[in-house]
Amino acid sequence: MRHSAEQRRLLAVVVADIVGYSRLMAEDEADTFYRLKDLQASLIIPATDRNHGHVVKWTGDGFIGTFDSAVDAVRAAVEIQSGAAAAGAGTPDDRRIRFRVGINVGDVICVPGDVYGDTVNIAARLQTLAEPGGICISRGVRDTVRGKFSVEFENRGELEVKNIPDPVGAFNVIFDPIAWTMGRDAAEAPPRGGRVHYVAAAGILLLAAAAAGGIAWYVFGTPRDRAVIAAPASRPVVPPPAPAGPADPAGSGLRTGLAIRLASAVPALGDKTREDRAREYEIARGHKAQAASPDPVGTWRATGRPTAGNAEAAALEQCQIFFGQPCTLLAVDETLQPLPKDGNWPRRDMSRVRHAGLFEPAQIPGAGPAVGQRPDIVNYRSAPAPKAVAYHPNGGRVFTVSGAATQRTAEEEALKACNIDPDRNGVDGSCFLYAAGDQVVLERRLKDPFTAAIRLRDLLAVRLASAVPGQAAKAREDSAQAYEAARGHKAQAASPRPAGVWRTSERPTTENAEASALESCQIRYGQPCVLLAVDDTVQPVPADGNWPRRDMPRAVYAGSFDPAQIPGAFPALRERADIVGYSAAPSPKAAAFHPSGGRMFTIAGAASQHAAEEEALKACNADHPPHNVDGPCWLYAVGDQVVLPRRLTEPLTVASER
Repeated sequence: MRHSAEQRRLLAVVVADIVGYSRLMAEDEADTFYRLKDLQASLIIPATDRNHGHVVKWTGDGFIGTFDSAVDAVRAAVEIQSGAAAAGAGTPDDRRIRFRVGINVGDVICVPGDVYGDTVNIAARLQTLAEPGGICISRGVRDTVRGKFSVEFENRGELEVKNIPDPVGAFNVIFDPIAWTMGRDAAEAPPRGGRVHYVAAAGILLLAAAAAGGIAWYVFGTPRDRAVIAAPASRPVVPPPAPAGPADPAGSGLRTGLAIRLASAVPALGDKTREDRAREYEIARGHKAQAASPDPVGTWRATGRPTAGNAEAAALEQCQIFFGQPCTLLAVDETLQPLPKDGNWPRRDMSRVRHAGLFEPAQIPGAGPAVGQRPDIVNYRSAPAPKAVAYHPNGGRVFTVSGAATQRTAEEEALKACNIDPDRNGVDGSCFLYAAGDQVVLERRLKDPFTAAIRLRDLLAVRLASAVPGQAAKAREDSAQAYEAARGHKAQAASPRPAGVWRTSERPTTENAEASALESCQIRYGQPCVLLAVDDTVQPVPADGNWPRRDMPRAVYAGSFDPAQIPGAFPALRERADIVGYSAAPSPKAAAFHPSGGRMFTIAGAASQHAAEEEALKACNADHPPHNVDGPCWLYAVGDQVVLPRRLTEPLTVASER
């Protein structure tokens, strides 16, 4: 019986590829790499998830995704292409990242991490037919999607595609990235009226500061306005359980009435805590609102707000963000909410807290209207990437960073600026990451960067692909992973032709690691090699793709035996007694060498010169078997003469005839 992890499913398959990826990487590898990672985290994954799809695999310069619905697949593709166009709007034309996308629907063989079958192959071929920034779909996809939403189709006829026996009906998806994106955003955003009026009333002081090569924006209130812009909220309290309060007596005051409601909605609050919260609310100025979280237990108050509606929304939104659950509303201004007859207070799930689309000022929860008028907020979508936004519910504080060195750096700097905000001074805990790039991620409740740190293995894999294009992808990934895991001072060298790599590790110094990697690589492959990395520092990818070879003098040394000239060796080897005393040792003598670790084996006082060479090679190969992937040992010296450049794996001296 055959047991297998594969499944056959009817799916829509999306295949995407970056236009001119090799050129982009050759011109500026770091910029391309980081911008691609940014698009993956802030655009591709969110658009795929939002449309109920799954990114099956990343292909280096693209991806393959699957969807249960062709409609969802096309919508996700339009969102990705529109978002990529928007992300590249401020980038020179020749540096923009553009995708070609192909979509097909049909029977697919699914295995963990990959998909197979003619459906996938046709989607891949359609991708090659798409225009840069465009989408090409099969007839089956067009027939399913037509009339479902506002895109049009251009019939390209029945096309012959490589390795597919029958012609494929192909259609271009026609859409306006700018108009389509604006229409979608407008549908999600609430009205914006009244902001100019509130800007004058708020008296906000905006400060810009350099942050990691980018610009960080944050807000401080003046001492007089601080309660307006960043009103302290009540703290979460978990006291011992207390009995519920009495029924609401007729004519009770605001403080008493609110205490009764706190006792009903949050019975775990102690008497003193309940009275303190009610008293603080009563004396608070401006428009205000009181929310509460039954479980987890806590309260949240918004005060000094421009309108009652803003106070109500802010209290509920900030409460939900802080406690991670929808909260209940107890009071707005002087008006208390009625006590539920059954004692079950309705929770209010606030839509702006759940917003997970593209960044939109009107969707920022718990913020005063003036925040939406800040230049960094208004212009965030057009700000240069990498960029990020951090948020804290206390006062609806928002911190932005743009133009950072990397996407992860942008997220780190935004969170740092938010967390060290002296106006809040650490009250109510850590900040949340609000947006990564243009994508809002608040619902994930992240207090650390969303974008993974760029791994050393990823950076090295890019360089291996550039320097040794003949190396198989699996071998490249294995080499990069092994280098990342290696300890001590280390270096990675490579031979473009013949294709191969050489790594040194656990070396005493970076200089020794670098020299040893290049020397050992040159000896192993018979040609000068290139240097890709030393310790955790990778070398820049040459703009023209031509990596400079380093011809190492010790790898071609052919003079008298000298310990200082032994290539690829640890310093301790050159101090070994047999190495230091080799020149004075009795003849016949010989030395054998293997570049792995710079191993050296010496024989002195042998029966004959041939025997000395034979015994040295035998001892070396016994320590490092010749069938090993690093190859056999080399004859290093015959008598006092170094012969390593001759690349001998057998004795040089002919055996004497008897």
